[in-house]
Amino acid sequence: MRLHGTILITGGTGSLGHAIMRRANEENWDTDFIVYSRDESKQARLRSVFPDIRCVLGDVRDEDWLRLNMRGVDTVIHAGAYKRVPSAQNNATETVKTNIIGSLNVARAAVEAGVRRVVGISTDKAAQPVNVYGASKFVMESLFQNADRWGDTVFTLARYGNVVGSNGSVIPFFVQQALSGEYITVTHKNMTRFWITMNEAVDLILFAHTLTGGNIVVPRAPAMRVWDLAETVRDMYAPTIEVVTTSIRPGEKIHECMVTSAESYHTHVLPKFFVIIDPTRGAQSVGNMEPDTEYTSDKPDRWLSHADMEAYILEWEKLSHAR
Repeated sequence: MRLHGTILITGGTGSLGHAIMRRANEENWDTDFIVYSRDESKQARLRSVFPDIRCVLGDVRDEDWLRLNMRGVDTVIHAGAYKRVPSAQNNATETVKTNIIGSLNVARAAVEAGVRRVVGISTDKAAQPVNVYGASKFVMESLFQNADRWGDTVFTLARYGNVVGSNGSVIPFFVQQALSGEYITVTHKNMTRFWITMNEAVDLILFAHTLTGGNIVVPRAPAMRVWDLAETVRDMYAPTIEVVTTSIRPGEKIHECMVTSAESYHTHVLPKFFVIIDPTRGAQSVGNMEPDTEYTSDKPDRWLSHADMEAYILEWEKLSHAR
């Protein structure tokens, strides 16, 4: 699978934007990229790696500027958001303005500009949300499902958990702690999380791009205890230091959920993915997942071993050094 035409990525200077454009170069996609984001320094770094892309300074809170820059765009990948749970929790008003109102602006601008498809980037934290970040993404999912009925623009969503080595994620943080020579901190010893690689995240988005409007694609991702992840990082970078527990942060879950029991009734199970159908679409939304079940990080299809995670981290290091 690959994309074609003009692709605008909101928040495209992050790890995901790099990964999509790297895939496009490797596979010679017939695409032109527009990166719409707020940080000119990150845009300059991105252009140093991908000199042919067009960068636009802008905020998703500015609907008029979004609409102008979406003229002639075939696909929008909406990745722009405040993503760090503690920061979002402590700045709820700003998170709502960017993650909810900004997403509404993206949807309106895309429909009015005649964009063919929009793929929204969501998170496992949108399923049964307990923090501001997750709640904002839950609303974004519903907004995009509603927006699919506003015109000819098709809206779909990709919901996934932690991506190995993504900007601001726990793995670079653990590596930094290990290299400091002190200790690695885990907030709770039993905490589990879903994990996918950056290439798997790109695959998920490409699959989301092919779906019927209003659908959410979710990977049948493996999981790992965060404590085990910390031990893997410790063993790789600083075998003599300790892993210690601190305390759960505001808005943090012990386990994450990818598909809720309520969603199970309208979820299709595929070999690699779940596809959650918009429940407001009537009979066509009935799925084949076992009713009243969930897909949670304490009961995944597969657990990652230390060797699995070490391979993931080595791949992330390779890609990081290639930037």
